[in-house]
Amino acid sequence: MSIKTIKRIALILAICLASSLLLPLTALGSSTASDLVLIDPYDYFTSEEKVAIEDNVRKLPETYRYLITPVTQDNYDIKADARKIFANRNFSQDTIFILMYSGARELYITTGDSLRQKKLDDQFFDQELEAYFIPIVVAGGTVAQALIELTNGISRDIPGRIDTGKNEITIPEPPDNNEQTTPGTPGDDGKKFDSWVAVASLVALALIIFLTGIIIYNRKRSNAD
Repeated sequence: MSIKTIKRIALILAICLASSLLLPLTALGSSTASDLVLIDPYDYFTSEEKVAIEDNVRKLPETYRYLITPVTQDNYDIKADARKIFANRNFSQDTIFILMYSGARELYITTGDSLRQKKLDDQFFDQELEAYFIPIVVAGGTVAQALIELTNGISRDIPGRIDTGKNEITIPEPPDNNEQTTPGTPGDDGKKFDSWVAVASLVALALIIFLTGIIIYNRKRSNAD
């Protein structure tokens, strides 16, 4: 085998290796969706409103995530959808997730089981909506302003709510084993990313060993001739 042939093989293998390494980067791009504060794929908010919402959240001690999207089906259940998205995006248990279906003008707030057991339940979040969100919208304010005030109100009221219910024992809700991953909501991308990295590393190591062996073999043949 000539040196030119070896170089061509090395170039082809390098291209294949680069392509295989790009696959885990794609998986990583999906998994980092859970790190976004505000997901607004249809630009319901203006760029200025998005910045204001995100800047406000960064000043608060809690973790908040927002998803603003139209309704994708007629027989939707925003409560069930929010909890599925919460699980599929691997939000931490202390995350407060706000889902808003813009077309239906519905909003639902949920959090992890640990905080729900501390009385951050539907009753609490419904009271927060009535106290902070609805009055601003009724008075003619923007949804972005109402969302910011709602978030700030939740942050202010959480300590008192947890202190009030800390001695109460709440039976956790049983997990719904029938829940399935909804389209467009990444669930196990983080685990898939780790698997891709391991496979890509093994492939790269095998290619390096293979190319090194070919080069050494051909050099020995050349020296022998």
